[in-house]
Amino acid sequence: MERIVTVQLPAPPPTRPTPPAPAPATPAGGGWAPLLTELARQLDTGRIYSRDLNTILPVFNQALQALNRRLPR
Repeated sequence: MERIVTVQLPAPPPTRPTPPAPAPATPAGGGWAPLLTELARQLDTGRIYSRDLNTILPVFNQALQALNRRLPR
């Protein structure tokens, strides 16, 4: 004689969505110095691909132009 046994398992706990990674904070004031130093280091050591220079150069020029506008004359 066969016997059928029914087992009820507890429901799995609800899953929570993974929150998105926080965006890096935008530096202020002197906080830019370490980032620019790192950029210079990576450029000097070839850590930035030549193909990426076309993306970086216009933005860097824009930053230099803004810096020149801010400097006392």
